[in-house]
Amino acid sequence: MPPESWFWTHDGQQHQVNTVVTAGSRLIRLSAYGSGASRRFAGLVYRDGGPERTYQMDLDAAAATACPHPVAVTVDDERRFWVVMEPARAAPSSLRVHLEATTVRAALAAGAHIADLATYVSDGTRYYAVVLDERPGPCWLLAGVTAGELRSGLRRLHAKPTLIRAHPDEPRFTAVAVPADRPPRYWYTDLTGDQVASRLERKGSYPTDLDAIRTPAGVRFTVTMRRERHWWNF
Repeated sequence: MPPESWFWTHDGQQHQVNTVVTAGSRLIRLSAYGSGASRRFAGLVYRDGGPERTYQMDLDAAAATACPHPVAVTVDDERRFWVVMEPARAAPSSLRVHLEATTVRAALAAGAHIADLATYVSDGTRYYAVVLDERPGPCWLLAGVTAGELRSGLRRLHAKPTLIRAHPDEPRFTAVAVPADRPPRYWYTDLTGDQVASRLERKGSYPTDLDAIRTPAGVRFTVTMRRERHWWNF
């Protein structure tokens, strides 16, 4: 079901996170990018009557994995973790960090599902921070792919992405995919903020996932969105 209403924001400073979560709304995801004085965040907020959510910022790996009931994670350019949690969550979930792609795929093969994912590089190796939970149906990880490889992989699996993460240091992406469904789910990469707004309006859709990175050309977004008959934002 689509949220009653929603909004997304970007170019926010850390002290402004509280201002984007108003009474009756809840935080779906934070995306942190940049470092030092230039560090910013993008946020996705729903008003949908769902359970209350909380968040923690600037966590090291040990503190991040200790967060109870995680639902979303991001890693900033200084490899500090921001975690969104849902205290009333009944289904179990966990956050694991510093995983390579083979380890993530092994967890999926054992029946886990990726609720959220962030990626970062340490000592030349790409790692993943992954929120795992339990849901029915298959879930696939497409790691380190070009845009063309992502499209062909989705066609091969007859799947749609639930989230896409751009790699800031290379023109590649990591995506999580599930079987294709209705209503349609759209996805875009390498968008400016204005282009995100334009795609949402043109498709009559609401965002289901949003991520931002800082590149030499400026901040760029990846977004997945879903079309519904009735939608609006505030």
